Amino acid sequence: MRVEWSRRAKYALRVRVEFLERKNPRAAAEMEAVVRGASARLADFPNIGRRSGESSSQLRELLVPFGSEGYVVQYAVTRDFVLITNMKHQREAGY
Repeated sequence: MRVEWSRRAKYALRVRVEFLERKNPRAAAEMEAVVRGASARLADFPNIGRRSGESSSQLRELLVPFGSEGYVVQYAVTRDFVLITNMKHQREAGY
């Protein structure tokens, strides 16, 4: 199964990388690699994330630890691919 990133998700990742880059370029590069690596695992294990919100929701959330906190990658599983729809820092997502 392939993994695709929506425009919104790509933008969300870029914004968070750029934010971290201003403080710590090495950490920014590492964070991007960690998030992309975790997201790539969805190709083989598309249901590893928990359901997002209501039990009827088609969205799932993959928690990606990084440092003392981490990121939340939101995605949907279709018959043919996984679509990453958004990503947030855990603080933004209310964790």
